[in-house]
Amino acid sequence: MFYEATTMTATLAIPSCDENANADLFVFNRTSGGGVERRTVGDDGTLLNFSANIGDEVVVTLSTNEQLISSCFVLVDGLVASSICDR
Repeated sequence: MFYEATTMTATLAIPSCDENANADLFVFNRTSGGGVERRTVGDDGTLLNFSANIGDEVVVTLSTNEQLISSCFVLVDGLVASSICDR
């Protein structure tokens, strides 16, 4: 996930692979209470842009018939790799 502070836009890139082929992608901003519509991960992956603010807690969920994977991130300016929500 990448966050650009000047435009207040977060970009989530989901690569294409066997594990997430045709998975449903959900993004929910826990801080603002807003959600992003469901997207299906395509053969070439998925790129999703949404409005957010620095410090927002964002939950990303991938759902397939076999598994559900969900992680929460705190947005910072630039790339977010290890910033995980604490609650």
